[in-house]
Amino acid sequence: MEKHKLILIAGIILAIILTLNPKVNYGQNSKRTSASRKVIINNNGNSRTRIVFDNGRSDYKIKYEGEIELTEDDKDIRSISRGGFIEISKSAFGNRRKVFIESTGNNTLNKEYYVSRKKVPFEPEGRKWLAEVLPDIARNTTIGLSSRVKRNFQKGGVDLAIEKLEDIDNDHITVSYLKVLASYDLSSKEKAQVLRAASDEIDSDYYLADFLKKNSKSFLKDPETTDAFIKASEEVDSDYYKASILKILVNDGEIDNDQLFSIIEESADLDSDYYISSILNDVLKVQDITEQNVSRILVAADEIDSDYYRASIFKEILEEKNLEKNTFKKLLVSIDEIDSDHFSKEIMFKVLNKHDLDNQNLSIVLESINESIESSYYLKEVLEEVLKTQELDDNAITLFLNSVSSIDSDFYLKEILEKLANEKDLSESQLIEILELAEDIDSDFYLADILVDLAPLVKQSGSKAQDKYKEIARSIDSDTYFGKAMKAIDR
Repeated sequence: MEKHKLILIAGIILAIILTLNPKVNYGQNSKRTSASRKVIINNNGNSRTRIVFDNGRSDYKIKYEGEIELTEDDKDIRSISRGGFIEISKSAFGNRRKVFIESTGNNTLNKEYYVSRKKVPFEPEGRKWLAEVLPDIARNTTIGLSSRVKRNFQKGGVDLAIEKLEDIDNDHITVSYLKVLASYDLSSKEKAQVLRAASDEIDSDYYLADFLKKNSKSFLKDPETTDAFIKASEEVDSDYYKASILKILVNDGEIDNDQLFSIIEESADLDSDYYISSILNDVLKVQDITEQNVSRILVAADEIDSDYYRASIFKEILEEKNLEKNTFKKLLVSIDEIDSDHFSKEIMFKVLNKHDLDNQNLSIVLESINESIESSYYLKEVLEEVLKTQELDDNAITLFLNSVSSIDSDFYLKEILEKLANEKDLSESQLIEILELAEDIDSDFYLADILVDLAPLVKQSGSKAQDKYKEIARSIDSDTYFGKAMKAIDR
């Protein structure tokens, strides 16, 4: 019983603590621990800036105009550009204090201090209060930022400038700081350091992507900084922001094959089919099409579920007319993975119309057509396109007829067999193959129709073809259609 009472009392005490201090933050060890910290900046399109800064214990209101430089310890204002000023007010536990400092010309400053709206001497209390609040403000705003970066850089180079990032409490200020640092005349090694610092110190995908994109021209000039840029992009989780960075790399960067491979691999890790295909299509449009690159792109395309987006990549690859045979074969194997007959048909049309196919590649295409298209309608359309665009040797005709055998529709089967017979010079054995396929037609009407159409060719052929024709005709149940078929062969 005593144990239950102790647990109850402990629970009540904890509830009181949380009620009195609801902003206590548990379990966070990173430098961005202040979940209650808030900075609101309003510029209104002019040179004067207003900032509301809430650090969880008290809030600051800041107005300023002009370039402001802080002292080395960030505890005082060293200078303000001509006509500029800064006003810092803070409310805590009902007390309000304010410091107003303005430039009066000739590198002098006028400093005023107010307590509860009453002006009191700046020295020593005003200076002491300013020294207490200014470091916190410096860590959470861009006030005096340029001078701080310059001071750190001049004192200890990029190493010290980056080390001082530990004093900054939010991503917005970190990015602003790094943008100033990146604007200096840095070596490739130093730029790579800045990029590594960005990926280490910036948590927000938005801010990291913003930093990389706005400084890309400076970073994408040599292999070392480009490598670091790619590494930094790997820290972005959002598909939207990562894709925007990778597209800049592809379109604006001077990248080698290894770097391109990294970009293709990184795009394959995205969740969005749209963004994967968008990046890969940019690669195909901008970069050199080599067998190695196409192979990598096809591997990445396997991560795309959408037939539409996957087909868009295959179509873009096919815009390149001089594909190597191995690459062409890999592409056709990948096409087999598309479920949609519609998109398979579109790709096959592009293959047939964009490329002069030799016998070997045509054989590969015919095999792929048979593997990738199930619909009788689409299969018939693609096979008609084959007849229209390609020369078929004996081996190709055999493969063609193998594809025709997959057509289930009597009407489509009749149509494609008629086109083949009328458009290509066929041997007697090939004509017999066509007759054997026609035998699969269930409809007496369509079977008689195709026999009548084939009759002139059969009569010019050998006795084996004629015997086969009559054998098939006798399978027709309807006397009318049987008579029609026999009349055509006996004329």
